[in-house]
Amino acid sequence: MKFKVGDRVQLTKQAVTIYTAWAGPATVISCYNDNWVEIRPDHRQDTGAFSEDSLDFLENSTPLVAEGIKHDRSKIDLSLNPLAALNEMAKAFMHGEKKYGRNNYKKGMESHRYIAACLRHVTAWQNGESLDPESGNHHLGHALASLAMLLECERVGTLKDTRNANT
Repeated sequence: MKFKVGDRVQLTKQAVTIYTAWAGPATVISCYNDNWVEIRPDHRQDTGAFSEDSLDFLENSTPLVAEGIKHDRSKIDLSLNPLAALNEMAKAFMHGEKKYGRNNYKKGMESHRYIAACLRHVTAWQNGESLDPESGNHHLGHALASLAMLLECERVGTLKDTRNANT
């Protein structure tokens, strides 16, 4: 298969080996994990001298489907959060909203109270009780919600720090 400037190519092991030793009139850029590249002309040379025949070393490689570019590698990847955990935590927050009002926790309180609630739910789960009898929601969802509230109150400055080290 013939490749041309602008193609994205899945490299074979042989092509990776040849590419590393190859210096022709084209520049192969954007080498990700040493297994695919995008072919661009080398603008330091006369682009008229570029010959697509010089890409013969890519023979037996596979063209990639074009994809957009997103510069987000340094950003937090929230897709790593397990959806089951997020769903259970959201159910606990919904129960709290009915019981105390929406975002009531943001007013803050002593840190040991969030920790105590978290540990009560973890202990109940550890003792074999999966669902909280009051809410019907998973105990671990409530534990996650307690820790999330603790983090948020610390972040916004409404947390009263009552950790043992501070007493």
